[in-house]
Amino acid sequence: MKRFCVAILLLSFLCAVFPQKAVAQDVQWVRITEDDVNLYATCENSKVMFELPKSYYLQVLGEKNGMYNVAIMQNEEDFPQITGYVWKIEVEDCDEPPQPPYYPTEKITVNTDSAQLKLSPVPSAETLITVTNTQTMSYYGETKSYGETWYYVYFAGKFGYVTSDCVTKPIIAMHPTPLPQDVVVPPTDEIPDIPLEEEPDGETGITTEIFLIVFVAILAVSVCLALFLPGNLKKKDVFDKDL
Repeated sequence: MKRFCVAILLLSFLCAVFPQKAVAQDVQWVRITEDDVNLYATCENSKVMFELPKSYYLQVLGEKNGMYNVAIMQNEEDFPQITGYVWKIEVEDCDEPPQPPYYPTEKITVNTDSAQLKLSPVPSAETLITVTNTQTMSYYGETKSYGETWYYVYFAGKFGYVTSDCVTKPIIAMHPTPLPQDVVVPPTDEIPDIPLEEEPDGETGITTEIFLIVFVAILAVSVCLALFLPGNLKKKDVFDKDL
């Protein structure tokens, strides 16, 4: 009975663990590998929310009209998750789940008397709230509008834009995982060059051939002379008479 109970508990544990892993593996990620990649509010490519920081990751929720619907942030404290759209051709699909942090969690501080949190990056836009000196806001990204740099931030339950001249500059470090274009591939072992034997010079080769021909000719003449000189013939006749 005890063995049966242990088996049931073990089976329940496995059923609880493996589905979670399967769900985790089904999450699709993309990476921002280039500069000037924008997050759009809709898939109609009409409104730019802000520029995304290079080297970080976005979770894919779906796709439409050549764009990915993505999620930013993991609903951490003071950094609620938001969604938007990016062009598929401007990001790189990830083959493996990325290592955290997926997206920078940076805070900026009001360093002037106050900063107005605007509904859009336009000077005449509605002011949602006024943030006073030394108060901090959660930073999401930046955009250029009307000749100014605006930061998209979260503060007191509201999302909006503040001008960069009213707050401290966010310091965003590159993600620790190297970008694909920065990965250095070690060179393969090169086969050492084997020096080829120098071929003899054309003139030297001809001279050698002439020398050999002359040598063989002299040798042939010497043999003929040794065989057919009169002295040798006389010796041959005497030898014949003796026989």
